Amino acid sequence: MTLTLCLHSSSAKPSVFVFRDGEKFVPKIDNCIGDPISGPSIAELAADALSAADASADDVDQIAIDIGPGRLSAVRAAVAFTNAFSFGLGKPVLPIISSFAVGLLAERKFGLPAIVVHKSAGGTAFVGRVVNGSLETLRHGSVDETVRLVAKGLQSVSLVGAPASLLKDIEVTQMGDPEISGEIFPELIKVGEFVAAPVHPITEQSALINV
Repeated sequence: MTLTLCLHSSSAKPSVFVFRDGEKFVPKIDNCIGDPISGPSIAELAADALSAADASADDVDQIAIDIGPGRLSAVRAAVAFTNAFSFGLGKPVLPIISSFAVGLLAERKFGLPAIVVHKSAGGTAFVGRVVNGSLETLRHGSVDETVRLVAKGLQSVSLVGAPASLLKDIEVTQMGDPEISGEIFPELIKVGEFVAAPVHPITEQSALINV
């Protein structure tokens, strides 16, 4: 049996859950959505999710973490916890780019290429483009300009996290906030590449960002 500790950290409501051979376990404590300021902490959520699975930290085989882009304070807290956990117990880590995970869900739901927008400070955003199950590009810049640049050449898209009015000459199917369904994690775990810690949060300086 393989037990995977999963951390979804990029959204406005970070969460922790455990998968063991397809079965999902979630924390049972009140307010089980993490917040780096008001709590509960990532560590508390992880401990409670493991307890729900009748497991302990020593039982974890691997860790999957959404490294952003997204809510940077929460992502950094989750990444710091993951690196400490991985280093301390020698567990491999699967870093998941949230733009890819969200885009994959949107592409499958609507049957269209997906543009995923994670807004950041100062009127900027991270904008990813997912086509045929692959993250083709991930850029950071002003919201309007970057969304149009990333969508260039497409005739129709599913747009996540931004208003359809940004793409006046493209047929747009709109999806709400860039949230990752927990059910996508097992699929990404099956095909993803696990690495040794440390992993790093996505920022505008990340090597993954196209310029």
